[in-house]
Amino acid sequence: MSQPDARPLAEVRTGKMKDCPILTSGHMTPLILQNWSLACKRYMKHAEKKDSEVVSYVTEAMQEPRLVAWYHTDQARIDQLTLDRYINELARRTLKKDWGSKLRDEILSTKQGSRPFMDWKIDMENMNAILTTSSPINALTSSALKNQLEANVNDDLKSSFAGEPVLATSDLQTWAFEVEEWDMRIREEAARMQRLIDTNNAVRSARRGERRTLISRITDPVITTPTSTNNNNATPRTYLPKLTDTEKSLLNEHQGCPRCHRFYVDHRAANCPMKTNNVWPDATTYTTLTAADALAAKPRVAAAAAATLTSRVAIAPYDDDTSDSYVDTHFTSPHLVTTMDTTGPNLVDFPIRTLALLDIGCPSSD
Repeated sequence: MSQPDARPLAEVRTGKMKDCPILTSGHMTPLILQNWSLACKRYMKHAEKKDSEVVSYVTEAMQEPRLVAWYHTDQARIDQLTLDRYINELARRTLKKDWGSKLRDEILSTKQGSRPFMDWKIDMENMNAILTTSSPINALTSSALKNQLEANVNDDLKSSFAGEPVLATSDLQTWAFEVEEWDMRIREEAARMQRLIDTNNAVRSARRGERRTLISRITDPVITTPTSTNNNNATPRTYLPKLTDTEKSLLNEHQGCPRCHRFYVDHRAANCPMKTNNVWPDATTYTTLTAADALAAKPRVAAAAAATLTSRVAIAPYDDDTSDSYVDTHFTSPHLVTTMDTTGPNLVDFPIRTLALLDIGCPSSD
């Protein structure tokens, strides 16, 4: 097995179109040979050199010692070569013996993959052009290259071919332009779908973040018990317990505040004085709220209203042998009285319970 050439690669240097190109010393590859061939053809065209004389100019520009020796040893014959024959002899002297078959195998085995179709097609044409220039026996014809490209396109294009065959089936270039349009449409659709997927993923990620934020707001924070580093016997801090469902119901029914845990107050949690001052009820003396606590906190409005009514009209309770209620006034006979709840636009918290005279069977109305 031959060892790979350790020398640096040769370079093709060009200046102006009319200037003769230079081939530096170094290792030759099929691609470098192709570049040298194209540079020589451009020089022949723009410098207006004949095909029978251009070789005598470009061979003087070779700097590889082995090629310089080859040229000067057989200069008279080489100067009479056409440019194509010169390139063929140069290929036999600088490239490996089987380079043509290996490059042909590379063309036959290369697939499109994820590359754009036209970029891949141009690469295949360039490699085949090297064979056409320096190893014509291994070069593919236009028809064979088209069949090779068609057989190695990616799966998306193959599916398109199966559903709707390409109209242009003979000429390579016309066929390639039509396939390129299909390839561009497929890539645009894939890019659009990827943008939709990325947008959907971003929205879902944002929603997950919002849910995590919401859960962190409505979930009770983890309570840690601070301890003093200076006192190992520090008493743990006592925290206010969370309201139970029963306590919440009692507070709702009896006009209570879930912040200060008091019944029949004129505020709610949003404007609670404890919230304003950033304080909580004393956890050390806190007891579970009960219905008895709610009833005990209920304002004694009825009794106050009754006392006021009695003082103003001099009404005194009176009971006889029956279960009916009467009031004793400055009238000469007792009167019936009933308990009523008074409401109105200015009574927003709770009704006022009062005592009212009944005119049914009232002696003063006879």
